Amino acid sequence: MGVVIADKVAVIELLFPSVFRAIVSLHPAGSIDPDAVAFFSPDEGGSYVHARGFSVYHVFRHITEHATIALQYFLGNRTETALYLLLHWICSYQTLFTKVCSKCGRLLSMDRQAWTSARLIMLTVFLRKHSHINQCRHTNQYSPHGIKKYGSAAPGSYLSCRHGWLGKTTLARKIYTDPSIEYPFYIRAWTYVSQEYNRRELFLNILSSLTELTDQMFKMSDERLGEELCINLKSGKHLIVIDDVWTTMAWDDLKMAFPNTNNGSGILLTSRHTVVALHANHNSPPHHLRFLTDDESWELLHIKVFHRADCPSELEELGKQIAKKCSGLPLAVVVVAGLLSKKYKTHDWWKKVAESASSYVASDPKQCMDILALRYKHLPHHLRVCFIYFGLFPEEFDIPVWKLLRLWVAEGFIQQIGQVCLEDIAEEYLEDLVDRNLILVAKRRTNGRIKACRIHDLLRDLCLREAAEEKFLQEITWWDNFPPNLKKLTLSETFLNWEHTSTLGKLPHLEVLKLKDNAFLGQLWEPLNEGFRLLKVLQLGKTDLVHWKASGHHFPSLQRIVLRHCTSLKAIPSGLGDIYTLQMIELYCPTSSAAASARLIQLKRQQLGMVENWLKLVIYPPDL
Repeated sequence: MGVVIADKVAVIELLFPSVFRAIVSLHPAGSIDPDAVAFFSPDEGGSYVHARGFSVYHVFRHITEHATIALQYFLGNRTETALYLLLHWICSYQTLFTKVCSKCGRLLSMDRQAWTSARLIMLTVFLRKHSHINQCRHTNQYSPHGIKKYGSAAPGSYLSCRHGWLGKTTLARKIYTDPSIEYPFYIRAWTYVSQEYNRRELFLNILSSLTELTDQMFKMSDERLGEELCINLKSGKHLIVIDDVWTTMAWDDLKMAFPNTNNGSGILLTSRHTVVALHANHNSPPHHLRFLTDDESWELLHIKVFHRADCPSELEELGKQIAKKCSGLPLAVVVVAGLLSKKYKTHDWWKKVAESASSYVASDPKQCMDILALRYKHLPHHLRVCFIYFGLFPEEFDIPVWKLLRLWVAEGFIQQIGQVCLEDIAEEYLEDLVDRNLILVAKRRTNGRIKACRIHDLLRDLCLREAAEEKFLQEITWWDNFPPNLKKLTLSETFLNWEHTSTLGKLPHLEVLKLKDNAFLGQLWEPLNEGFRLLKVLQLGKTDLVHWKASGHHFPSLQRIVLRHCTSLKAIPSGLGDIYTLQMIELYCPTSSAAASARLIQLKRQQLGMVENWLKLVIYPPDL
């Protein structure tokens, strides 16, 4: 690996022996502006081995195509950090060497020294550029262009605002994902608290960002998990974002897991209540987010609707009226901009929006929820149901796009267009919702497609409100008040007794039942007869159940059993093996005796010659 300076072009070459060679050209020489990148086999030589050349091997040409797309993406966002992001992207190819090949079952190897050297070149190029990070404090001001200044999240940094629309999470995420923050804080984690939280889940969520979760961790008490998290954080300089803390009690409940290391580590806490921020650290005043001025609101609206183009003179005055009526709330401005940009930019349409906004927005910012409702009412019919479906997901949850698209297809939301794949059409629906500023992109793939998405908590509230009005979703206020036509049911943290499952068994159309995270408590479950007649899928997760007594006549139509972290269950009922329709049993982190009982059920079915209904068994870890 080395840096070769030519008269006009500088070249960075990263060599991983026996793996690949990556070449990046910088133009002009002496700058940090990358203009080309290419991948080659480490043993290739010749005049074609340069940043604009192509390997003789197809695999390296394919990687070069992805690298070129990544480079253009980085240059399009922030030119000054494009080189850092590109080198980081190249080094991320180490993951190619941590998974076995699906064909030969072997691992590729990579020279560890070369990997360390690759990281060092990143340090050499950027050390001077980001050397100011630890000396500055937050002075961020919200503007129509986003965040104007970035600083370090030094210990005791707090964002506070009295309203949920001002962008505290957006500002925190800008800081969290900024390259100048990513580099010095190599241990980073983000967790979302909100009004209702589970301390155990929060600790596990942060730990999952720092290390691989083990079965032992799932068995730990809350206090022991906090101690484990504290130990992991002491291992290096870290940045932890704790988003949307509502009460001082919530912070007191969590703070025991965060050590005072005096090594430049930081905690960035956001809250809607100043008292929470002051309680967390009374020596460090919080950074208050303010409302936008009328001029800033118009500037933001102008950028979102017209980008860099000029606004037609006949629309400018109406645009300023619309911006003013958004009461200085960035989210309201952005959502209305999505409405304006998706329609014809005519005087009559803008006047209609201005009049609607005038009737919705008052001095109380809470009434701005109706602006979002206005946005929803103007959605095409095929997008409405896709949008309100987001209400099913938890707040501040990064939703895997592959899963979302399949759910939309399975629910029948996607309209067939010719021979186009339904999931491709669903992806177009999602892109449309993103373009309308209703859905946020959480992660993108290297080819620019959306990998994960999320929804603002207030827009999620809108989804739930509209879904209730249209009877798309039904909120159940008492656990046994279920609609008789229910087909799928998921319960979590309801802490009911197993005897109450008799009520669920009486649901005549229930086909899928998922009981997660202590939905039911107790060491014994013995279902009553004549229940669960149509149940096809049964999932149990994180329960203290020890003895499960059941047979085929309790679940006559069952096709799939999934047990996750049922670490006390001694055995799978042998009588379930008599269910003719049973096709699969999945066990994740079971007891060794439960795994053995599942294997015995599979063996029994094989001995009985049930070839047509072969039972598939999945056990993880497989050595149990």
